Amino acid sequence: LRANPVFNFIWYDGAPTLENLVKAVKAGHVIPGFGVDSADIRIKDYLPGDTIPKDEITQGIHVQLSAPDTLTAVELYADDKLISVYVPEGDGKEVNTVISTEGVTCEHFLRIEVRGRKAHLIANPFFVS
Repeated sequence: LRANPVFNFIWYDGAPTLENLVKAVKAGHVIPGFGVDSADIRIKDYLPGDTIPKDEITQGIHVQLSAPDTLTAVELYADDKLISVYVPEGDGKEVNTVISTEGVTCEHFLRIEVRGRKAHLIANPFFVS
């Protein structure tokens, strides 16, 4: 899998069985990307690909990442608009932050995109209901 230049991070419950992995993929709990070793992006217990009630989007998006090379930006999009850009501190190889969603309005989805010198990650959206 790591030899593939673009691979997915998959969230699943329980053991890494075929059944659990298929459930996770069908639920949209995937993040396509490359140049990132680990990624955890969530709003409370909601994962990318989940539908979240509009009144809960103000909780902020927890972003935890690690990469072998510098990550340069974590971008928050609401629908088709870039809302904010977080620039990682230090060497940029580790990110552990909460991206504020206070005051953000959107009709359809929130999405996180990560950029780096040798990395790019585009999380499935959090759909808003």
